[in-house]
Amino acid sequence: MQRRIDQTLLTEKELLLAPEFFTQLPQRLLAIAAVDIQTKRSVHANELTRHRYEVVLRKHGPKVRSAAALPTQPWSPALHEPGALAARLAEHPSGLRISDVPHPLLQPELDALQQLQAGRRIAEVRTRLLAAQTQELPPAEALHAQGEALGCEVAVTWSAPERGLELLLLPKDNDEAIWTDIHQPAHPREFDACANSPGSFDRLSELRQYAQRHLPDYMQPLLVPLPTLPLTPNGKVDRKALPAPEFTSSHRRAATTPQQQALCELFAEVLELNEVGIDDDFFEIGGHSLLATRLVGRIRHTLGVEVSARLLFESPTIAALSERMAEPLQALSALEPVVPIRAQGNLPPLFCLPPGGGLGWWYRGLTRYLDPQRPIYALQSASLIDPAAPLSASVEEDVAAYLSQIRAIQPEGPYHLLGYSYGGATALELALRLQQAGQEVERLVILDSCIRTSMPGFDSATVPTGDYRASILQGFLENIAGCDIGDYDPESLDFEKAVELLKYSIFSGFDAGLLERFVATQNNDSHLLNYYKPSGKFRGDVVFFIATQDCQGEAYVLEPGTFKHNITGALRTHDIDCRHDQLTHPQNLSRIGRTLAQDYRL
Repeated sequence: MQRRIDQTLLTEKELLLAPEFFTQLPQRLLAIAAVDIQTKRSVHANELTRHRYEVVLRKHGPKVRSAAALPTQPWSPALHEPGALAARLAEHPSGLRISDVPHPLLQPELDALQQLQAGRRIAEVRTRLLAAQTQELPPAEALHAQGEALGCEVAVTWSAPERGLELLLLPKDNDEAIWTDIHQPAHPREFDACANSPGSFDRLSELRQYAQRHLPDYMQPLLVPLPTLPLTPNGKVDRKALPAPEFTSSHRRAATTPQQQALCELFAEVLELNEVGIDDDFFEIGGHSLLATRLVGRIRHTLGVEVSARLLFESPTIAALSERMAEPLQALSALEPVVPIRAQGNLPPLFCLPPGGGLGWWYRGLTRYLDPQRPIYALQSASLIDPAAPLSASVEEDVAAYLSQIRAIQPEGPYHLLGYSYGGATALELALRLQQAGQEVERLVILDSCIRTSMPGFDSATVPTGDYRASILQGFLENIAGCDIGDYDPESLDFEKAVELLKYSIFSGFDAGLLERFVATQNNDSHLLNYYKPSGKFRGDVVFFIATQDCQGEAYVLEPGTFKHNITGALRTHDIDCRHDQLTHPQNLSRIGRTLAQDYRL
C-alpha cells in the first residue's frame, strides 16, 4: 500500500504546490509585498475543505503589517466559553494567533495514515475512516464567528499537518493595512521541494509507448516510477536498494473467467496501464466519457458483445460489467432518456442538459470534481435514443419532456441545472418553467451557449433554412473524432462508411443508426434555436463558461450577452481556452468541474 501511495504521488497529473512555495516568493520576487494563505472555509467535508487552500499575493499597499510576531495562544475547549475569547483579545489588542486548532474534517485521514504506518490491516483502517463522520461545527468555524462578532479580521491557515489549523484574530485598521506572514511554516522545506512534477505521468506514458513500438511483447519492461535512483557512496546505482517490481497486484482481484481476463486486457489497453483488476473502477483509474466510447467499441469488435456506454457508467468495474453482460443484449444496447452518472448522494442532484445531437455522455468526467454527495444525471434526446421517435418540433417540446423526467427524480427544489450549447437554451427554459411553478432553482450553469433571438438584429424569418447534415457530419468526423476522411464524401451521407472511419477513434461505439440519428438531431436542434424565445426572465445569477477560441473570426459567435438579456441577476463568466466543440474534453471539463466545486459549491 505504501509503495502504491508513493507511486501515485510520483505520477500525479495535477500541479500541487506546498504553502511554503508562496511564503518564499517575497525573497525571490521583490515586487511581492504581502502573502496571505488561508484554508477553505466550510462545515462540509470534501476535497476542497480538507486539502485545498487559497493564496492572495499583493504587490503593494498603503501599509504592510506582519503577523509573524503575534503572541500565540494554544487552542483549548475553554476558548468557546462565553467571554473567554474576548478576555484573551483584551490582553493582546495588537492581535492573537491561536495554534493547534483541531481540524475534524481532515483528522480522520491523518488518523488513517498513522494507522497504516503502524501496521493496521487495510480493511480495518478503511472501515474506521468511513465511519469517522462528524456533524459538529468545526472549532475553527466557531471561533471564526466569535472573532468577527468581536470586530476582528479573522484568518484561518495551516499549522503543521498533525496539529490542525491556526486561527489569527487581527485588529481592523482604518488605514486599510494589509497583512502578511499569515502562514508560518512549522518545518520549512527547500524551495525546489515545494512542487511536484506533474509531467512525470506523461513521460512514463511516452516511455511505455516508445517501448511498445520498438520492442517485441516478450521484451516489454515493467516500469516502476521512483523519485530518484538509490546510489552507493561511490555515486553508482545501488541495485540492491532498488524495489522489486510487482509482477502481480496484491490488492487487486485477478480475473476468474476468460471473459473477465479479456476485459482486463481491454481496460488496460484503453487506459494505457500495465494491469487492471476486476474491482478497479474505470473512471477512477483514468477513464472518462470519451475513453468510454472507445472501450465500448473495443469490446464490440473484440468480444462481439453489444455494450452501451450507459452500462459502463452504471457498472464501471470488470466484476460488475461481466455480470451485466450476461443479461439479454436488448437491455445492454438500449439508450435511455436519463443517464444516472452518479445516482447516490444526499445533496440535490445536478441535471445536465445535452448539447446539439442529444448525447449526455459528455458529463461523466464531472464526478471527479463535484461533491461526492451530489448525484449527477444526464438527459438525452428522445429522437436520439428511439429510432421511431420524430424530431422535436420546438425547444419547448424538448423542455417539457426533460421537465417531467427531472421532476420524476426530484419532485421539489432546490434544482441545479447545467446545459452545454443547445442544452444551454433548454436549461434556461427549464429554470424558467420551474420558477413559474414556484420551485427554487439554486444554480444555473451554461457552457458556451446563445439565445439567438436575443441577438441584436436577429430575425428568424430571414435565417436560411436547409439540410446541413453533411457539414455537421464532416465537422464531427474531422474536428471532434479526429478522423482523416480521405476520399470520403460527407455529402453522400453514407453512415455505414462513416462508422468505418470512426472504428479506431474515441467514438468507435457508434453504429450507423446511432450516428445518423445523432447528426439528424443536431441538425434539427440548430434549426430550433432560430425560433426559441425565453418565456420570461430568470430570477437569479447564471454561471457561464466561454470557449474563447471561438470568439474571433467566426461568422456566428456564441455570446454570453444574450443570456444577460434574459436574467435579473449577475452573469458570472469564466474563460476556457479552447474551441466550442472541445469544452467537454477531459482537460477542459476538469477546469469547469473544479470551478463549480470551489466557487459555487456544487
